[in-house]
Amino acid sequence: MDYSRRHSSCRCQHRAGDVDVTIYPTAYYKSKTRTNTFPAELKEKLISLGYVYYEDSGEYYYRNLSGETVPNSFKEQTMAAIGEVVDKYLQEI
Repeated sequence: MDYSRRHSSCRCQHRAGDVDVTIYPTAYYKSKTRTNTFPAELKEKLISLGYVYYEDSGEYYYRNLSGETVPNSFKEQTMAAIGEVVDKYLQEI
């Protein structure tokens, strides 16, 4: 899942086995917004979905504790949350 194909401000990555997801701001986003963090609304949405925020890296991380693949419905909720915030706050970049 690479949201940067739709908008170059955010990158979502999941690793082998598709059991975890990492979301972080891209260099493009950082240069255009002059910040290393996403809007607070996105932070709230991602945390409510179960992501953990790592302040030192600015990353959001989710791991399916069952060890199974992250469900498509979860991925869709994640992408919807990102899309809503991008549409609301980041159209100008």
